[in-house]
Amino acid sequence: MGRDAPAAGAALAPPMPRDERARALAEALVADPTDGRSLDAWGRAVGASGRTLARLFVAEAGMPFARWRTNARLARGLRLLANGHAIGRVAHEVGYTSSSAFVAAFRREIGTTPSRYFGAGTADRARSEGLEPHRRTPRHV
Repeated sequence: MGRDAPAAGAALAPPMPRDERARALAEALVADPTDGRSLDAWGRAVGASGRTLARLFVAEAGMPFARWRTNARLARGLRLLANGHAIGRVAHEVGYTSSSAFVAAFRREIGTTPSRYFGAGTADRARSEGLEPHRRTPRHV
């Protein structure tokens, strides 16, 4: 099982800012969505104030930084879920402290739970977004 399916989550990935400082932050979070640093801490790392970064995310990515980070985490989470990883593992790997926090963010941003998203009723939509639901082999008892 691959770590990330190439197309999964691509339709939901947030836009990358153009400014080199904001882009460096965005690329670092895409690489490690568990990094929970504040905008002020990121600002010190990339050479900008937290306020400047906040303005850049709204102006160049079209959304506040907190929402951008959530969408980046969910895009990675979708790829992992599409590969058949358990929700608890996915939540941890994308920076959430609990499965319920991940499911709440998923529901708020995507409009349904991960289980329903990848269920029979949404298989066509998942495929149309490049998120082929993982098919488990039935267990023989």
